[in-house]
Amino acid sequence: MIRRIPIFLLLIFSLFSCNNTGDTNNKHEDDHQTVMVTFFNSSSYKVIVHRDNFYGPIIAEVNDTSRETIVPVRLIDNKTTIFSFEYIRYPINDDIKNEFQDLFVSYDTDIQYPIELKADKPETIKIPQPINPICKSALLIIINKHNLPIRLRYSMRSIEQTNNTLLIEPNAKGVYKLDNISNTGELCQYYNISTTFDETYFENFASKNGIYLTKNAFIFWYTFDGSIIEKYKEPQTLIFN
Repeated sequence: MIRRIPIFLLLIFSLFSCNNTGDTNNKHEDDHQTVMVTFFNSSSYKVIVHRDNFYGPIIAEVNDTSRETIVPVRLIDNKTTIFSFEYIRYPINDDIKNEFQDLFVSYDTDIQYPIELKADKPETIKIPQPINPICKSALLIIINKHNLPIRLRYSMRSIEQTNNTLLIEPNAKGVYKLDNISNTGELCQYYNISTTFDETYFENFASKNGIYLTKNAFIFWYTFDGSIIEKYKEPQTLIFN
């Protein structure tokens, strides 16, 4: 009996150790709690809600018609949560509204909402109407008249179209949303159209009659025939509802 007692005690100790480990794991799982947050859109824009900064993960999308969206938001160590509001609109210009229905442009507002979220305490957050929002996007549309596929590049980097593809096939249009044209216009000397064999650089497409345009809500149209980048039409101002 004396020799069996340590083994029996070891079994009991192991049993308790397993139970304690399980409790720790359960507690760890409980640490990742969520709280229901209602986003009420009081603006005239569709709003994309990002967590943290404006490039953070998307938490919710709130239309300007349905007005309200309820989503679970994960709590992280009881820290202040910041929601960043990206305001968007869909252009309705005759040249693009039927062919590119999902196109939208973003507005620069810098509107953020910090809040202390707590478990079991639902919150309602009102998304405000932005004051003097500035459109931070321009659209560049390229019509490929070449007999080879082409792509748009900025310096050495290929740029995706709004449909998430790189190549513009022959006799097709490529649509690009550009967010890096300066507010005062810029020489777009690093943009080029590239084929398998060659590349052709743009002159300044952010200009009209020699005057620099701002990037605010313009469409720039160009064609490419394999050797020449040519202006298809004058820059258009985007039209919204």
